[in-house]
Amino acid sequence: MNLLGWALVVLLWLLIAFVFALLLASRLGHAFSRRREPCPPPRGNDLRLHDDQVVDLIRTALAPGVRSGPESEPRLVLWDDAGAQALLHLDSVAARFVEGAVVVSADFETDQTGIAPLIVTFALAPAGEEAGLVAVSDELARGHPLLVSRWGATFRETIWAALLATARNHAQAQGMIPTGLHVVDGGVLFACEAAAALDAGVVPARMAERAGRG
Repeated sequence: MNLLGWALVVLLWLLIAFVFALLLASRLGHAFSRRREPCPPPRGNDLRLHDDQVVDLIRTALAPGVRSGPESEPRLVLWDDAGAQALLHLDSVAARFVEGAVVVSADFETDQTGIAPLIVTFALAPAGEEAGLVAVSDELARGHPLLVSRWGATFRETIWAALLATARNHAQAQGMIPTGLHVVDGGVLFACEAAAALDAGVVPARMAERAGRG
C-alpha cells in the first residue's frame, strides 16, 4: 500500500473515532442532565422533613420518652428483649440520603460485640411517582453479625414504622390519604392527596426485601 493509501486509512479511523467520541459525549451528557433534574416542588399538603428532623423522628422512635440532655452527657438507652440486652447510643443515630434511599445507622453496645453500628437502608420511589407507602430494604441489616441477628430486624422495623406513622398522621391531619414517601433534597417528603383524586387507591403499606444482601 502506497503512502496515499495509508493516509486514507488513518483518516478513516480518525473519522470513526471522532464520531464515536461524539456519540459517547452525547450519551454521557444526557445521563448527567437526567441525574441533575430538580425534584418536583412539594405540593401544598405534602410534608417535607429535613435531615435533622428525620434523625429526631428516628431517635424518638428508637427511644420513646428519652429527652435531649446536655451535649456532654451521652444518652444510652437499654434495649431489653427476652433476656437479651443491648445499649443504644442514641446520639450516634444518623441518616444519609443517597440516590433515592434513606440510610440509617446507630451504634449499639453489648458485652459480646463492644460498640458497633447497625445500618439499614430504605430505597423509596422517586418524587412525583405515587408508588404508595412502599420501600425496598435489604433482607438483613448490616453490621456485626451478632447485632444483626438479634437486633437488626427490630431496628429496621422500628424505623419503618415511624416513617409510616408520620405519613399516615400527617395525611389524616389534612383529611387526606398518604400516597408516598420520597427522598428529596437531603430529606424525606411525605406526600398525600384527597381520596377523590386517587384513581386506583393507595398501594398497601409494605416493605419489600432485597434477597441475598446483608
